[in-house]
Amino acid sequence: DDDAAEVSCSFLGIKCDGRRKKKRVGSGLPRGPVYYEIEVLSGTERHACLRRYSQFRTLSKRLDAAIAAKKKSADDDGSEKISNLPPRTWWPLSHEDTDDFLEDRMEGLHDFLVGLLARQECVDNPLVKEFLDLE
Repeated sequence: DDDAAEVSCSFLGIKCDGRRKKKRVGSGLPRGPVYYEIEVLSGTERHACLRRYSQFRTLSKRLDAAIAAKKKSADDDGSEKISNLPPRTWWPLSHEDTDDFLEDRMEGLHDFLVGLLARQECVDNPLVKEFLDLE
């Protein structure tokens, strides 16, 4: 669709325990869910949304299944995976490792989104639009 707006994303920061954390999370383990704040640009529209790692993982699994089913129906082997989502891991054991862990994960999630948005089949997918609050 030539009329579709270009979509891009960048990360604004990390939110833990209801407080926004930019760049560095600070010492100590977060006291609640960790949210990654994503800035979404679609054409001239701009908004931010918060997503947890588990939501990225759910999106990845649902997209893999949807695209595999589509390719299978087109006589393709359906083996292509959507992304390189950072692996699911346990929290680091030390407070000193927490900042690096969250920063590394945020970079991996950014790469995941960039990879998705480089594929038109993903940009047009309702799952991605819902994830990025584009609908």
